[in-house]
Amino acid sequence: MTQHLADLFVKPTPLKGGEFDTSVLDAANILAFDIETVPASGWFWHPKVSYIPWKHITEPGSMLSWAAGWYHQPGRTLFSDRIRKNYDDMLWELWLLLDKASYVVGWNSDRFDLKKVRGYFARAGLPPFREPKSIDLMKTARTFGFESASLGYTAQMFGVTEKIDNGAVASWQEVMAGDPEALERLEVYNRGDVTTTIELFDAMRPWIRNHPHMGFAADDLERCPRCGSGDLTYVGVHQAVVIRYKQFRCGNCGGLCRSTIHSRASVTRAL
Repeated sequence: MTQHLADLFVKPTPLKGGEFDTSVLDAANILAFDIETVPASGWFWHPKVSYIPWKHITEPGSMLSWAAGWYHQPGRTLFSDRIRKNYDDMLWELWLLLDKASYVVGWNSDRFDLKKVRGYFARAGLPPFREPKSIDLMKTARTFGFESASLGYTAQMFGVTEKIDNGAVASWQEVMAGDPEALERLEVYNRGDVTTTIELFDAMRPWIRNHPHMGFAADDLERCPRCGSGDLTYVGVHQAVVIRYKQFRCGNCGGLCRSTIHSRASVTRAL
C-alpha cells in the first residue's frame, strides 16, 4: 500500500533561489527598496515612558537614506542619503523610482517603508506616485512558523546573503553628526538589505500567497503568475467554499496557481 501511494506522487525537485528562467520577470519593472529613518525628537520626563503625547514632539521623524535595486539589474543597487545630498532631491529620486516601478518588493514594506515614504513625499509637496503592486516578503515569512520573521533570521534559514549589522542607534547618531566612516557603514548596510531582499524574493517566490500576476498581458497562454512561465502541469483542483478551479504547478519556479475559469461544486452553502 505504501509503495502504491508513493507511485501516485512525484516529489518535485528542490529549487534554490535564482535557479529558474527569469526572462519574463526581467521585463516586469520589479523594484526592491529599503529606507532608513531618523526618529522623531520630543520632550519626556522619564526614560521608561511608554507614551509621548503628540504635543510633546518637537521634531517629526524623517528619512535618512534609501537603497533600491531593479530585479533585472542583478548585483547593482542605488543609494542616496540626506548628508551628501539635498533632502528634497533625495526624496525626489526615490519618488521617480517608485513611480516607474510596476511591482515593489520589500521587508515589512507595507506597514513601514511604503507608509513612511508616502508621508515624507506628502510633506515635501510631491504628488502621489503611481502605486505599484506591493510584495511584502515579511508577510510570507510569518507563514513559515520560524522562530523569528526578521530579515536577518529568514536570510539564514534560506542560506542567502546575510543581513549586515547596523551598529544600532550609535551609528545613526554618528551619521547625523557627519562622520564619514559611519556614513559608509550606513550605505553598506542599506544596500545590503536590498541585496538580501532580492535573493529572498527568488528563494521564497513559490510560497508567496496571492502573488500579483507577472506574465505577459497580451497573450492567451496559461502562465505562472509568479514567474511568467508557460510550463504548467495540471495537478488537480483547488476547492474554494462552493467553487472548484483547475490547479497547476509551475515547472519553472515550483509555485502553485489556479485558473480563473471555474465550475460550481455545489448549489448549497453551509451557514
